[in-house]
Amino acid sequence: MTVRLLAFASARDATGWSEFIWTGPEGATAGQIAQAILPGFRSRIPGMRIAINEVWADWDDALKEGQTLAFLPPVNGG
Repeated sequence: MTVRLLAFASARDATGWSEFIWTGPEGATAGQIAQAILPGFRSRIPGMRIAINEVWADWDDALKEGQTLAFLPPVNGG
């Protein structure tokens, strides 16, 4: 399956890209995809959340062909 990946802020810095097309096994979870693109990725950015097709998701949610997975680090500011 092919999935569009988006990385924002510190997630972009960790991966070196802001958008990437990932190809892998059907039904891969968000966590499996994160591990495949960069081992230890989740632990590098504590509190990082994800969204699948612009809806908050869990790391163990499986993706389907053509979906978009976004990596969203915590936001600080004021």
